[in-house]
Amino acid sequence: VGLIILIVIILGVIALRYKSTIDNPLTISNSEVITVNEGDSFYSIINKLSQENKIKNKSMIRIYSKLSGKNIHVLPGKYILMPGMSLKEIVTMLGEEDGNSISVTIPEGYTIDDIANKLEESNICSRDEFINAVKEYPLPSYVKDNPDKRYNLEGFLFPDTYKFEANAEPQYIIETMIKRFEEVWEENTNGLDIAEDDIERVITIASMIEKEARTDEDRSLISSVIYNRLDINSE
Repeated sequence: VGLIILIVIILGVIALRYKSTIDNPLTISNSEVITVNEGDSFYSIINKLSQENKIKNKSMIRIYSKLSGKNIHVLPGKYILMPGMSLKEIVTMLGEEDGNSISVTIPEGYTIDDIANKLEESNICSRDEFINAVKEYPLPSYVKDNPDKRYNLEGFLFPDTYKFEANAEPQYIIETMIKRFEEVWEENTNGLDIAEDDIERVITIASMIEKEARTDEDRSLISSVIYNRLDINSE
């Protein structure tokens, strides 16, 4: 009898852990952008999140995928993980089962007006809704409110390939692109002492020169110009 009770208790604990993981698998406290590359699998994404300590229990997630009986496919793109998302919501967001998802590529050099037109052409959201959302979006701490700029967020919506639902909220689109900007900025300035107040200036310089760049050599020049400008101002 004692053994049976022990087994029941163990099974109960496992069931509770399973439900907790399925209902709320993420350990993040803030939104996180994840990148799904061509050839990535659902399991490779879960493994990466596990290594970064952003999910609770990858074994339980594997059990869920087995019990669901579905072969979970993922599509390349940038996605935002939000605290409190269920595993089903994550699978739906990443997977091909979501028939409303649309992949859209924002090329380098696109202005906010260009992005708005692209989103409307892709049936993701209307141009006017996006433009209005850009104007009303709370500015990150590194972006100053400048009445001389048409859009304060110009240069901070990162060009990349994204996956959004049809009729997506413009605020979500903006948040995704800004999160991607912050991710790339962190990757490329790691080890550099750039003050938060200088970020917008650096991006403005890079954007201006990028419009004229046609070759890799030009892009090397962009980098040197930025560093030189930073050196001059730090003296």
